Amino acid sequence: MEAEPDHVLANHLLGSVYYHQGTLDLAIERYKKALELAPKFVECSYDLGVAYYHRGNMPEAIRAYRHCLDINPNYNSAHYRLGIALFHAGELDQALEHFEKCTALTPEYLMARYHIGVIYERMGDFDAAAREFQRSADDVVEEVSSLYHLAQIHRSRGDDAKAEKLLDQARQFGQTSVS
Repeated sequence: MEAEPDHVLANHLLGSVYYHQGTLDLAIERYKKALELAPKFVECSYDLGVAYYHRGNMPEAIRAYRHCLDINPNYNSAHYRLGIALFHAGELDQALEHFEKCTALTPEYLMARYHIGVIYERMGDFDAAAREFQRSADDVVEEVSSLYHLAQIHRSRGDDAKAEKLLDQARQFGQTSVS
């Protein structure tokens, strides 16, 4: 860095070192420098978004992820992370849109399905939420979070037997994973 302070990859790599050390402000500084030098460096923009997200700065994380998608509209991880940041910013409709794009690009990205279920649950569309949680639970062996949410939906509908069955499944997973 001393010899070549404007070296794009060196700035990006140093940002990654700072990020993994937990010094997020320094990581952000290096990522921004790399992007100043190479504005289309999509991976660096993504890493900047991750650093801002972990710093708790959702508006900047959202901006960085959107920049990624301006460069590469099919960057699946950027759609997922943008969905997460938008969710935390309270922008549920936009978050849902990006989680849907994520699952369209990569159907096996099952955590996007889980988050779609959470959004529908927050919006009060319990049928859609149950459908997404069920898909997530079916596709991932013992996906405990989806089982829990699905149980709560069944309980709210008065189907305590189904709710208990789902919660038992979740508890069994917890017991077998500890052994």
